This record gives sequence, C-alpha cells and structure tokens, in this order.
Amino acid sequence: MSTARQTTHSIRNAHKDVQETRGSKRTGPLSDAEKATRALANEARQKTKAALNADIDDFFAHRDETIHDLALKHGKKEDFDAVIHELSEKSKAAGHNFKLPELQKRADAFLLAGVSEEEKARLIATLIEHRKLSTKGLRATNVGSAVDSRCVASNIQDEFLNLYERTGIRAFAFFSCGSLDDAFLLTFAGSGDAAAFCVEVLKMPAVDILRLFETWSLTREKNLPQRDDTRSVRKQITAAMDAGLRELTGNDTARMSYKHFKVDVSLAWKVKLVGWPEKVTFQNPSRINNVEVLRRLRDDLRAGLIYWEALTLDEARSVHAEVEAIRAANNGQAEPRRPRADIGGKHISVGCRENNDGNSEDDSDHDDYHLIWASFCKTYSG
Repeated sequence: MSTARQTTHSIRNAHKDVQETRGSKRTGPLSDAEKATRALANEARQKTKAALNADIDDFFAHRDETIHDLALKHGKKEDFDAVIHELSEKSKAAGHNFKLPELQKRADAFLLAGVSEEEKARLIATLIEHRKLSTKGLRATNVGSAVDSRCVASNIQDEFLNLYERTGIRAFAFFSCGSLDDAFLLTFAGSGDAAAFCVEVLKMPAVDILRLFETWSLTREKNLPQRDDTRSVRKQITAAMDAGLRELTGNDTARMSYKHFKVDVSLAWKVKLVGWPEKVTFQNPSRINNVEVLRRLRDDLRAGLIYWEALTLDEARSVHAEVEAIRAANNGQAEPRRPRADIGGKHISVGCRENNDGNSEDDSDHDDYHLIWASFCKTYSG
C-alpha cells in the first residue's frame, strides 16, 4: 500500500532519492475552534485571490499601455532596439563589426537627430520580422539544418529521461530527414525501456520501425501530392482558419464561423481576422466557386498575410457595442431573421389550394380533407 506522501513511482523505486514535500504534523481531527479559524483564513484567501485575479485582468486589459509606459520610464524602448538592429545590419553590409556599446552610442545620436513615426514603424517591423526569421526561418545550409536537428533531438531525449526519472512517464519519438540531401541521421529518443514496446507489441525492432518511418518521410510528398482543386483548397482554408484560431485562443474547440463571425468568433474569443482581401467577399469558402480566389486565400494564409490577432480593449468594446446595437434592432437577435418567402402576399393553406381552373375547392371537399387528416392523426398517434 502506498502512503499519502508517496507516489507509485517512488514506491517502485525505493532506492532512489525523493523530492521531499512539506508535511503536516497533525495526526488527530480538527477542533471546532480550529475549523472556524481555518474557515476564516480560507475566506480571507479567497478574497485575496479574487483581488489578485482582478488586478491581473486589469493588467492584461492595459498591458500594451503599461509596457509602453515602463519602456519610456526606464529607457527600454522598442524603437531603440530597432535602430540598433538597423545600424548593425548596415555595418555588417559595409564590412564593419561594431560592438554593442558603439552601436548604442550611434543609436542615441540617430534618435536625437529626429526620426519620423513612419520610419520608427518601419524599423520596428523590420526587427519583428528578423526575430521571426531567427525562430522559424529556414536554415541556409544542410550542415546548419543537421546541427539544429541534432541539438533539438538531444534536448528532447534529455527531457524524456528527466521526466521518466521524476514521474515514471514513458515516451519515445522518431526523428527522420525529409529529403535525401539532408545531412541528418535517423534518431530514436525514448525513456523507460519504451523501445521494448516496438518489439513486444508491434513485433518489430525500433530500428526497423525507424527505417520505415524514414521511407515514409522521404516519399511523403511524392505519394501524396497537394491537390489544387476546389474541394481540396476549401478544406485547406478551413483547416488553416481553425488552426490559427485555436493557436491564438489556446482552445481546441474554437471554430471559425463566417455567418455569425462577430458573435461566435470576434466577440466570443476577443479576436479579429487581419488581411482578408478587400475585393473578396467575406464568406464561407464553400460558397466561393472561383478556384483562383480560393487558391489566393490559401496562399495568403500560408504566407501569413491573413492571420488572427487579439482585439485591444477598445476594439473589444466597439465590437460589443456593435453587436448590442444589432440585437436592439432585431428584437434581441444578433442576426436579422430571414424573411418569409411569401412575404407581401396572402398565405394559402394546403387545404384551400386552388384547382387548375382557378376556382377554390368546394366546402364539402375541404371538410372531407380535414376529416380524413384528423382520422389519420388519431390512428397513428395512439
């Protein structure tokens, strides 16, 4: 039997050291006075927690303004970093290699000379693009790609081993190149004799499965070409839209809605879609029949020209006010109801439909129809 202070993994490995936690010295039940004291303490903690959550919400609501004010106060402005990056790139292009203190002096002189807001925005955009390139940009050579891959695989292996030592969680991963020209060797990362799973369950050594994975990886694009027909491109757009929305919101259930975008997406998740082409009607891809327009939307999504972005506090208030105005104009509904097809004319019931001569059916036939219908409903309802 395991004790309250022991995990199943620590019991199975009694010879290993355990990260001790602070234990309670109490052995008997609480008295009424202690229960009352703890209840008051718990109430105080709840109030403190609520106040902390309120302050955190207020901070995130004014995060951009706060960060901007702090940057101005302490001289850590983003435009200063952008100027340093610009000067560094220009010095490298000219064959110089200035140190950071020299670049900082030149940046101070550059800013003191006066820089327009448009130029600052351009420099900041260049810096942001450089940071994205450093994180997700393609490696320039196969050697650099191989070094990057080996480092990441090694780090994952270390994390797997450490996780197993702490918690007993087993894991394994396969790493393979995506092209014959890649200078990357097959790699298997695993912990806790996870490789035995391949032999005992899949009936194959891990190295054989790794080779099969390599074969699949090298022939992936050859065997499964990317189709560009209307149906396939629509699916790609839908998948890209949902993936971007879920990545930004951190919710795996978030889905795109074109018809009720303001309510179900923009207002619900406090996000907006940036970069949708002006000449393309904002609607579900299933309603777009021009394959060239669909391909453009897909390519823009892949290139990052169409992307999701969180709403600012003012934008969220504006969307909420707009939705409330629409609801007030439509009897509490966020979207106006579709008008009836026979609006403006007389609604004709089934029993009073006119015959081919233009005259309405006589009353006797009309009564017989209702008697037959009533008898039918009575027969099949009971």
